[in-house]
Amino acid sequence: MRKQQKRFTIVALLLIMPVALLWLVYFESHSAGFDADYVGSEVCGGCHTQIHPEWQRSPHANMTRKPSEETVVGDFSDGSWMLPQEARRPEVDDQPAAKMYRRDGRYTMALRHPVSNEYVPFEIEHVIGYQYRQVYVTLEAGGVLRRLPLQWSTRRQEFFPYWNLQEGSTPTLEDLWQQMGSLNSRLEPVLRTLSHNSSDDQPQERCAYHC
Repeated sequence: MRKQQKRFTIVALLLIMPVALLWLVYFESHSAGFDADYVGSEVCGGCHTQIHPEWQRSPHANMTRKPSEETVVGDFSDGSWMLPQEARRPEVDDQPAAKMYRRDGRYTMALRHPVSNEYVPFEIEHVIGYQYRQVYVTLEAGGVLRRLPLQWSTRRQEFFPYWNLQEGSTPTLEDLWQQMGSLNSRLEPVLRTLSHNSSDDQPQERCAYHC
């Protein structure tokens, strides 16, 4: 009986050991893949010499870029955006909801605060897209990238609140600010203030990328 148990134990170990070894190798390689650093497209071009020049001219390669005269398609020459007429509060919303401008080579979208009525500037860190519409992203303290609520329509040549258009909802100042909210944002204290001052039917939280 003991011999049979011993033989069974040996056979079980022989079966388990290759599986365990394979798992350790896979686990190490899987973790190493997530620990790898981004090396950039130029390094990839060292091997993919034929396709890399074509890729550089493709929309995919130019989807996310730093703001410059060549990459920004929206109107940042002291442009502005007003709330639609039906969303404006009397004697309050006669000013633009947002101002877009360029100073010393830096592109900025300033949003009017619904409580203080002051403009809060957000410097553009990245632009996304350019053929149909362009998204503007700002960099917060701590490295959080935040999508700004207004996008540029290349067809209509104007700024517009993309997610309100998708939802079929009327944009308000409170709603524009809520669209930028998440728990890891420096804007969260501001958004809590808005939630406290807004009515109960206002949305209280949204994912930064409206997911």
